[in-house]
Amino acid sequence: MVKASRNDIDRFCELVLKHRSATNMFSAASALYGYADRGALYITQQPSGVYMYADEGCFYSLLYVLTDMDAPPDFADISVPVVIEIAYRGETMPEAAKYLIKHGCKLMLTRARLRLDLIKANSTEKTDEPDMSSNEQNGQLAQNMQTGNNPKPSAEQVYELFREAFDQYTGCVPSVQELTKALAEDRLIAIMSDGVLHGALYHADSETASTINNVAAASDVQGKGIGSRLVAEWISKCTAAGKRVLNLWVNIENAPAMRLYEKNGFKHDGMNSVVLKYEM
Repeated sequence: MVKASRNDIDRFCELVLKHRSATNMFSAASALYGYADRGALYITQQPSGVYMYADEGCFYSLLYVLTDMDAPPDFADISVPVVIEIAYRGETMPEAAKYLIKHGCKLMLTRARLRLDLIKANSTEKTDEPDMSSNEQNGQLAQNMQTGNNPKPSAEQVYELFREAFDQYTGCVPSVQELTKALAEDRLIAIMSDGVLHGALYHADSETASTINNVAAASDVQGKGIGSRLVAEWISKCTAAGKRVLNLWVNIENAPAMRLYEKNGFKHDGMNSVVLKYEM
């Protein structure tokens, strides 16, 4: 395993185009250049294919192009856990996931992609009010909470909230630098009172769509409608901005989250993903 350069990334992406059915790389090469520039990307050629590891701190995220699934993968040089996410359409797990599980990777969770078409939702005569719990509607905490960017939390506050809320391997916790950028670009919704951060929603936007990256409530206020209010605020914000489509990924075993999104009009669009982990 050697450090990867930008040229290695470009060659890897050329392989992706030739072997699209056996890869989990669906982003542009530019999405990986930052890793290479700071020496945090590694590549290895094996009989089974080409593997690229991005150093996420406590683990590596793996991108692959499999060319021969009769040959086993070789993770011998790996000293930290490896996390692999594989997206697919339909209910059948892809052969690449079955191949990796056969060779020692553990299935951590399955996610479903949910979608809300705002154009269709806003064209109906009547839309349901966003789901809000009675605790949030009537409680004293809710009366004191403020959403949006006034007041703003610090990036460090949001980072600590997400770090507490999500698994370090499967939660995709953004860095303080990423959250600082999101705050500057108005891509973070927060609920606060008296300087205390109760919940936050971090989203990524394109010209016509918005996707939730992370949403969490602090442990001491869970069950008080924080998530409902954050999602309602996000939907309202995106509607005002003229977005057409809202997307998110949710753990299929997280029944409360599934109910929350479905009550707000989200539907499964047929895309799923599995998250696998390999440890020595």
